[in-house]
Amino acid sequence: MPRPCLFLCLLLLGQPLHAATVRQVIGQASAPENAELSNGSKFSTGARSKSDLALDKGFLRVGSDTGVQVVTSNHLSLEKGIMLAGSNPGRFLRPSVTIQAPGYKMQLKGTAQIACYPGHYMKITVLEGSIRVALQSLTGEWETLEPGQMLIISPSDKRLPEPVEVDISRLAATSQLIGGAFAELSTQGLINEAAAAQGLAFMAGDIAQTPFQFAGASPEVSLALANRQKAAASDRNAILPDERSVFNLVNDLDNPSATVNERAYANGRNYPAFPGVDAMGNPVSDLTITRSGAKTQQLTVNLTSDVDGMGNPIPAEISGRIRVDPDVFGGSNRTLKFQSTEFDTSSTTALLILQPGTDIETPSGVALHITGDVGLDVQGASLQAGSGTLAHETLLLTARIRALTVTDSQLNGGNVTLTGSTQLATEMQQDITVDSTQITAKHNLTIGLAEKRTAITVRNSSQLAAIVGAITVQSKGGPITIDMSALSAGGTLTLDTQDPDAPLTGSPITLSSATLSADIIRARGYSAAGDALLILGGSFNAASLIKLYAEGASALRFRNHVQLTTPLAILAGQSVIVDPGGSVSISGQGRVFTDSAQFNIPGRGTLSADGGLNVAPYADKPRF
Repeated sequence: MPRPCLFLCLLLLGQPLHAATVRQVIGQASAPENAELSNGSKFSTGARSKSDLALDKGFLRVGSDTGVQVVTSNHLSLEKGIMLAGSNPGRFLRPSVTIQAPGYKMQLKGTAQIACYPGHYMKITVLEGSIRVALQSLTGEWETLEPGQMLIISPSDKRLPEPVEVDISRLAATSQLIGGAFAELSTQGLINEAAAAQGLAFMAGDIAQTPFQFAGASPEVSLALANRQKAAASDRNAILPDERSVFNLVNDLDNPSATVNERAYANGRNYPAFPGVDAMGNPVSDLTITRSGAKTQQLTVNLTSDVDGMGNPIPAEISGRIRVDPDVFGGSNRTLKFQSTEFDTSSTTALLILQPGTDIETPSGVALHITGDVGLDVQGASLQAGSGTLAHETLLLTARIRALTVTDSQLNGGNVTLTGSTQLATEMQQDITVDSTQITAKHNLTIGLAEKRTAITVRNSSQLAAIVGAITVQSKGGPITIDMSALSAGGTLTLDTQDPDAPLTGSPITLSSATLSADIIRARGYSAAGDALLILGGSFNAASLIKLYAEGASALRFRNHVQLTTPLAILAGQSVIVDPGGSVSISGQGRVFTDSAQFNIPGRGTLSADGGLNVAPYADKPRF
């Protein structure tokens, strides 16, 4: 047939000469902007890229690393990746767009986001209008999704699963394919109307929100009550068993971080809030955080406190066994972070609480950070950052305003740090307490900050170990107490209450029945009068050196029996006192710098050194 006749026939049949037009390219794509794609053309994007295409009766937006074929102007085939497709609003009858994906065929009269990763999963989410999803392998097997519904299909599914509810507003606000550098969708008004209708349904109790919301790089948010099951009006916020969810981070574009927002819902009861509870209020355990799509360097889980029906604050809480699929993370500085946002930061009870039995372990090479917006209370938990051997496998526990307490727990990491905040007023003192806990760091263990006044207490703890590195317990002028505990470091073990801004001030250190082991042991306490360093029995073993310093017009006091096993022990204080009935035994050489030697005299205890004992004026003491 001659070409002019073909052109005329196409016009008479209403068929466009081109299947799609590339309106915008961000990053890399197989066709440039303003390119016209003919029927059957394939279009793809590169990493960190996305594109906007116009169809005859709709639109197509393509995310990163995505391949799609434009079969005809209103017929698309998604090979892999993520896309947002829609049919333009019609005055009378709305047109439809046909979409194919491996094993599935869809008819769309609305706006839908579709993510397809063959062999992994497919997710279909409707923002407005409707989409009819059919299995190509089973005749008659189909399902229609309405606004706010998501279908999550696993490769193992033989039939179409039931849809779940998603938050349209949050999805529209966080999706990389809506807004941003792109122009407003032709269906934006309809999406807004669908979101408003969903909000009214939530207020009426027709749907209920789960604790999980996905933001940041992830386009999918807030899995809600499955099948629009109506929650009882009197218990609208109760978390039901079928709401339990596994994180599925689907990063449209590569992003160095992703965020999961969790909110603690309660109905007059203090529910453990993360990973959730069942209908009887029992903790849900064995939560696995997984991902599909692009990787993230840092995944942050935001936990929010709430109030009960009487207006009483309910703290954010973590419970159960939590694991992370290694595929969640990529790149360097990989971190899983839990942090709380308190409802009332002025409340003295505002805490992020890790309930007894909490068990969190990150994959090899991934750090674990847990931060309480006000305070942090770890009770009977097991926390491990990666394999616990690599330096960047950091276990970091932080309380931003008030106390950090760790009780009956096990902490493991390449480096372990327990700390407060340097942003508080200078006069405010935080408390850090470690009670009946084992801490193992392959490299360094740090408790407290040299820049922050902190009262630090370690008691009844059988092992605080830095296997090849240092242990540093430090405070800007706050007291340190080590009671019935064992600290062991491969390098230097330092206890210091020096105030770097006022070097002649500080607080006392009390060591009661403590067992300290390291290459070098150093302890320095301060007091304007009285005891700056009080040692109430114990055993210190240092391969190289022990330094015990009482700074200020104060005393270094020994009580009961103290054994110092070391080649050299240096003791310094305005007064060095061994209380009656007490004894200090040094296996090596002993050097004492004091202006008041209150030992080896009537009414006082004894101080001896197998390698010889020398006494000199306090002013002659070596630097700490």
